[in-house]
Amino acid sequence: MAPTNDPISQHLFVPRVLWLALMMSNVMVFLVITQTVPVPEAPFDPLYFLVFGVASLATGAVHLVFPARMKKQIVAGTKLETTEAVDPNASVIFREAAPRIRVFVDERAVAAAGGRVLQTPFIVGMALAESIGLNGTVLVALGCPLAQAVAFPAIAALLMARLFPTRKSLLAPLEAHYGARLVSDQPAKSQ
Repeated sequence: MAPTNDPISQHLFVPRVLWLALMMSNVMVFLVITQTVPVPEAPFDPLYFLVFGVASLATGAVHLVFPARMKKQIVAGTKLETTEAVDPNASVIFREAAPRIRVFVDERAVAAAGGRVLQTPFIVGMALAESIGLNGTVLVALGCPLAQAVAFPAIAALLMARLFPTRKSLLAPLEAHYGARLVSDQPAKSQ
């Protein structure tokens, strides 16, 4: 676990726990339903598969587009202070002055803003992905063959996996918007 004085890691802990919980529930609910719900007497109507498949495709498209748009709107509403600093990695050979880069002034404010930027789109994206897995679970309960229904939670798990909260996913939208970086993220120049 990261040191407690790192403001970025403090804003990643809860989303990571939520990510793991939703990923596990996606699998567990599907497994429990496949093992406990009796197969219906009536033959499975393939129309259900088509309906849930189309609904899942639409949900997947929304999952890919909507959270990204939300994130852009939230980033646009942030107010962070930046300044210029000497680039610690730049070469100063044959130069009068070292190159400068734009950096954020307050690392804690950036971490808090990054947490806000990450939180809502992350939760919405995870919920949309989870609904695809639940569609597969409902199909199993309706009598759909397991080999076909397992695709739904598998796709949901893939969509959830791409949302794993990282330092980069928290900082990248702010860095791109402001054209600045955290000073603490600059690797030390080797001599």
